Amino acid sequence: FLGAVANDGDADRFMGIGALPALGGQSRLVEINGNHAMLALAENQAGIVGTEYTNSGLVRRLEQQGVAFEYCANGDVNVTAALRDKQAGGQPWTRGGEFTGHLIDTEWLSSGDGVRMAGWLAAYAATSGRTFGDLYQELPLWSEQMVKIPFESIERDDIKQSERVASLLHSAKETLGDNGRLIVRASGTEPVVRIWGESASTHHKRLNTIVANLTLAVRAEKEAS
Repeated sequence: FLGAVANDGDADRFMGIGALPALGGQSRLVEINGNHAMLALAENQAGIVGTEYTNSGLVRRLEQQGVAFEYCANGDVNVTAALRDKQAGGQPWTRGGEFTGHLIDTEWLSSGDGVRMAGWLAAYAATSGRTFGDLYQELPLWSEQMVKIPFESIERDDIKQSERVASLLHSAKETLGDNGRLIVRASGTEPVVRIWGESASTHHKRLNTIVANLTLAVRAEKEAS
C-alpha cells in the first residue's frame, strides 16, 4: 500500500494518508501533510520557504541535511513572493509551501497545483522504493495545538498588544526556549483569535499549560472589549 491522496475543492492543495506496519494484526493509518511533502521537495535544494506554521520538526531535519529554510507570512502568495525575492537575489530557491498541503514549485507554476503535487509525491515515493508510511516515519513532527477563540470586536487585531497576553508570551518564550514556539494572531478570514503552539516532546506539558493560560487571557480581553 503506497498511500492515498485527496484534493480540496479547487484542487490547489492535497493531503494524504499512509499506513504503518501492522501491530497485533492491524495497520495504523497516519496523515501525510505539507510538512512531509516539503521534506521531499527539499531534496537537492539549496533552500525552501515555508510559512510561520511550518513544523519545527521539519526545520530541524532540513538543518541536519544542510538545506536552508526561511519563514514567511501565512498564505501561499507570500511563499511565492519570498521565492521570487530569493531568485531576484541570484539564489536558486524554487520550492516551498504550507503545512496544509499548498505547495509551490516556481519552475512549474507560481501557485498551488494539488493534483500535480500529489502525483509528484506518489512518484517520488514509488521510485525510491518507499511508501507514504515510510515518509511519515522519516519526519518526526513536533506536537502542535491550535485553539480558536470567537472574538467579534475589532480589538482582536491588537490582541498581542494586550499587557496580559504580551506578558504570557514573553514568559513562554523564556520557558520553552528553542524547544517550542507560539503564535497568537487574529484571523484574517473570520472573527476569531487563533492560538497556535508547538513543542518538542520534552516540553508537551509545559506547552499545554501555556496554551491554557493564553486562552484564558484572550477570553478575558474579549470580555473587557
